[in-house]
Amino acid sequence: MKIRNLGLYISIGVTVLIVALPISKNAKLIILFGAFAGFLFYRRGIMYYSNANKKLQSGALDEAWVLYRKALKAGVAPNLRVSIASMFIQRGDVDEGKSILESYNNLTKGRTKELDAVVKILLSMVHWIEGDTKTALQTVREVYEAGFRDSGLLINYTTFALMDRKWKEAEKLLDEAEERGMTGPGLVDNRAWLAISKNEWVEAELILTDLISRGPRFAEPYLHLAQVKIHWGLVGEAIDLLAEGLKKQFVNTSGVKAEYIQDLHDRLSDPQTRRKTATEIDQDRLAVAAGQEIKPIDQTFEPEEGLTLTGFAKRPAGRPKLKTKPEEEGPNLELTAEDLAYIEANE
Repeated sequence: MKIRNLGLYISIGVTVLIVALPISKNAKLIILFGAFAGFLFYRRGIMYYSNANKKLQSGALDEAWVLYRKALKAGVAPNLRVSIASMFIQRGDVDEGKSILESYNNLTKGRTKELDAVVKILLSMVHWIEGDTKTALQTVREVYEAGFRDSGLLINYTTFALMDRKWKEAEKLLDEAEERGMTGPGLVDNRAWLAISKNEWVEAELILTDLISRGPRFAEPYLHLAQVKIHWGLVGEAIDLLAEGLKKQFVNTSGVKAEYIQDLHDRLSDPQTRRKTATEIDQDRLAVAAGQEIKPIDQTFEPEEGLTLTGFAKRPAGRPKLKTKPEEEGPNLELTAEDLAYIEANE
């Protein structure tokens, strides 16, 4: 059984033993100073890691990466190595994060089944960033079939399944997530994405309106709801949603890039390209939902000054409300102070 704060207990014990030694006070102080210096040297990896987290939280990314590299060089536990790799993959150098994960796979001590699963999930994200969605999907599928379950896995798995247009597989996973009480914003947004893919626009609008009312910190729900608004011809509302989405955090692992949303926003805002862009968005719903390049249409349109367009689907009257309101407890790419305290306490 692992003892928490083992280093603290050892240092206290060593101090007590030194104080009890039958030697002079000066000699005791010299030995204590040496022991303390040795303890700091032994714990320097943790100190670098803790300081790097603080820099990351404050937005000093360049300083954070330097400290994370020092922590790795000084030596930290496997769980912290994986944590550092995750941060590099999400917000830093993806190749460096991948290299850290590969070094984890070469370890002979400190590995666990849970950490092995997390490493595979992170590697799936690397495959996705590299554009290899099929390998990403196969990787998370292997983790799932091995029996591992957590919200991070199910978010990645459903995302990759939706990207690969495997609707039934995605729906089965989303149903399982709900049965397990996993109702975080990432999974909720993927449920709306599935609804859009199935042309269930009313359901998608209900899900997304409820989700956005709770202020998700990632951009995908805003893109998806803007897409729904376009389906109804409500371009003005879509423009506002895209503008709001641009204020959210974008990282390497974001499902949609800021440039993609900015392009749609600008084209919809311009009367010269408004109707053509709205028509392309509505006709290529699968690409838009996945943040992929939209298939252009070979058609000319007159400038459109109105923010509500005719010729689009009619929004149903008397739309029902959601029966339940999911709790926002899903993925957060930012480590909180509580997260960092937990990691350090379990090192």
